[in-house]
Amino acid sequence: MKAKLTLSIDENIIATAKEVARESGISLSQIIETHLLLMSNRKKKDRMAKKEPSITDKLRGSIKLDDDRDYREIVAEEMMKKYERLK
Repeated sequence: MKAKLTLSIDENIIATAKEVARESGISLSQIIETHLLLMSNRKKKDRMAKKEPSITDKLRGSIKLDDDRDYREIVAEEMMKKYERLK
């Protein structure tokens, strides 16, 4: 849905913008709408980039292991120990 918007802009800027719109074959409203949309999308991307990291992201790399085994090996070994106790 479209809505009207009243703006106060320097006359020289309006004249230049109208000229650019005319040369581009699009309306001044379309230029402004496109610019506002691009600004809005950029703002959303910035917010997403600054999003708080998850707890797993924060903890990644915080535990140092003494051996060179892959974490999957360690998990498998611990799972075996756990289920051996349940027998």
